[in-house]
Amino acid sequence: MLRYENHCVGCASSLGCSSTCRLRHLPVYYCDDCGDLIEEGHFTSPDGEKDLCLDCLMEENKLVCDNCGKEIDGEAFRDGSDVLCLECLCEFYKKR
Repeated sequence: MLRYENHCVGCASSLGCSSTCRLRHLPVYYCDDCGDLIEEGHFTSPDGEKDLCLDCLMEENKLVCDNCGKEIDGEAFRDGSDVLCLECLCEFYKKR
C-alpha cells in the first residue's frame, strides 16, 4: 500500500528547509500481505489489487510443473507452453 510519510528531519531554514521540503510527503510502499516496508521497488499482484514485496509475490505466484504437479523451487524450464521442473525436463530428453 502506498502511504505518504513525513521524513523531513527539520533542517535549519538557512539550509533551505521549509514547508516545501521534498521529504515531507515522501511516497513509501508497504506490502499489503505482510505489512513490511518495501525498500527497493515494489510489485503489483497479478490482479492489480495489491502492492507486494518480492517474498510475498513469490509466495502468491509459485510455479508448478505441468508434468508432475510439484511446486518448482528452483529453475523452471519451458517446453512449448508447458512449464517443467528439472527432473521432468531430464526425463523428457532421456525419452528422445
